[in-house]
Amino acid sequence: MGGKSDNNNQESSPWDILQIDETSKENKYSQIAEDLFFKREKKKDVPVATPEKDTTKTDRDTKSPVEQNQFQFVAPKPQLDEVNDDEVYLEKAPKQNKLKSNLYASLGAVKGISLQRQTKQAWLTIMGILVMVGFFYWVISPSSMIQRIDVAGTHNTTPKQIVKATGIKARRSVFGVLLHEKAIEKHAVANDNQIKALTVRVASPTRLEINVQEAIRVGYVLRKHKYYLVLEGGKVLEQPLTTSNLGLPIYEGFKNKALFNKTINKIAKLDTPIRAAVSEIHFSPTKGDPERIVLYMNDGNQVNATITTFADKMAYYPSIAAQMDKPGIVDLQVGAYSYSYEQIKLNKAAAEAKKQQEADKKKAAKQEAEDKKEQATSSSSTSSSETNNN
Repeated sequence: MGGKSDNNNQESSPWDILQIDETSKENKYSQIAEDLFFKREKKKDVPVATPEKDTTKTDRDTKSPVEQNQFQFVAPKPQLDEVNDDEVYLEKAPKQNKLKSNLYASLGAVKGISLQRQTKQAWLTIMGILVMVGFFYWVISPSSMIQRIDVAGTHNTTPKQIVKATGIKARRSVFGVLLHEKAIEKHAVANDNQIKALTVRVASPTRLEINVQEAIRVGYVLRKHKYYLVLEGGKVLEQPLTTSNLGLPIYEGFKNKALFNKTINKIAKLDTPIRAAVSEIHFSPTKGDPERIVLYMNDGNQVNATITTFADKMAYYPSIAAQMDKPGIVDLQVGAYSYSYEQIKLNKAAAEAKKQQEADKKKAAKQEAEDKKEQATSSSSTSSSETNNN
């Protein structure tokens, strides 16, 4: 049993036919599984093993052979009722839809681009967080503190005085100044009357620049034997001065505040050399000129002027004074002329002499009239006496 028969013409038994069918089914199942797994195209003809007349038990238990250069794969056997013994079981690989394939490829590309964008956004978010952390660290670190303040435009004030007026303190964060420049400028002008205008600029994270425009000093007023500084606009400093070498005019006789402020504003328009040449300014109104002022100059001259016009006319003072041989009076009330004090004395003496002459003439005439009256009276008395004697 199981051995091969020597007679090739011997008819096959039912057992042999059953074994051949089993072998053929195994070959078909193996080929189908291989095509499905490796996605290979099916061959048109599936080889069917040729049964032999005499098959031993060993041959019946052996699985179907695998063609050369193919992988061996054993698939689970389907149910016997699902396979037709008379037909070869073939299953063609489903044809792939081209549109569907392109759609899948596009979806894959979109997913790849989306992944790249998400990665890029993640890196940008991380970098933004790092920058913010670094920025806040820099804000609270000494690197953002003000370490230097440059002050320009000071003549009568000191940089320390200007910085004090602004309220900016040392080791203050630059962000306490940034975006608050206008408020600091207003604060400085309100705190110090000598500051007319001020600008603050952040030159670097640790350095500030302050430009100052000082209020013009126009003179001094004497109050209770103390001198107080007067600034343009009529502002008078509260702190008295301790020096007597002022170098600016002293105002006296001003009781009308409106006229005092008007005079100060006119003085502020003068050039610095002319303003410094004035020693005193006296308010000396007359009936003909209620705004008359008298300016006493450091060179010994006296200037008579009117508050309304003297600022414009004082521009001619240097040329007028240069033509004067001796100190005298410069009259700017109506025109612009000058005369020396000596000439004034001579004119005064001549006027007094003329006045005296006129007085003497009047006295002589009066005396002559009295003499004539006395003579007439005497003649009348003599005539009366002679008449009585007769």
